Amino acid sequence: MTSKLNPRWLAAAMVWSLAILVSYSNYSHIQKIATIREKNDGLRQEMLFQFRNAEQLNRVQSMREFCSLPVASVQLGFESIRSRLYGLSANLGFQSIQIDARMEQVTESRVPFRLRMQGKYKKAGNFLSALQSIPYLAIKNCRIVADTAKPDVELELDFHFQYIIDPTQELQIQSLQAAAVPTAPEAVGP
Repeated sequence: MTSKLNPRWLAAAMVWSLAILVSYSNYSHIQKIATIREKNDGLRQEMLFQFRNAEQLNRVQSMREFCSLPVASVQLGFESIRSRLYGLSANLGFQSIQIDARMEQVTESRVPFRLRMQGKYKKAGNFLSALQSIPYLAIKNCRIVADTAKPDVELELDFHFQYIIDPTQELQIQSLQAAAVPTAPEAVGP
């Protein structure tokens, strides 16, 4: 019995199969190279942008650093702001001071909070002027309610405390040392 399959057809099928495999392999290599070239073009454009705009980018970065308080943690930073605002408002004679943080709305660089207090109208202007010296507190909303019968006003401010997490910020902890208390010599019996 002779085979109906001619060896020439078998050889041609193998050659075409090999050609298809090589073409597929080449196509995948070409796609990888195209992806790498695309990433390189994107990086080259980014570097060119940074080179051309380095001065402006440095100004924006320095402004961001100026308007943000470097803190070791969000809670410690917010407590320092809370303490500073309590001190400032108490020095100006405000009463019923309430600072409420909205911790559910905290982002990676902002803590929104509300400050409510009552005091003299003239002192409210002084308080708002003093806030200008704190660049990392951005006032988002200000409401002053004045009663014509009283010289007092109710002041309500919404803030964003802007911070940068900086783990190098060390706590200023004063070490406490207990003085050694000299003990009386024990009496030695006869």
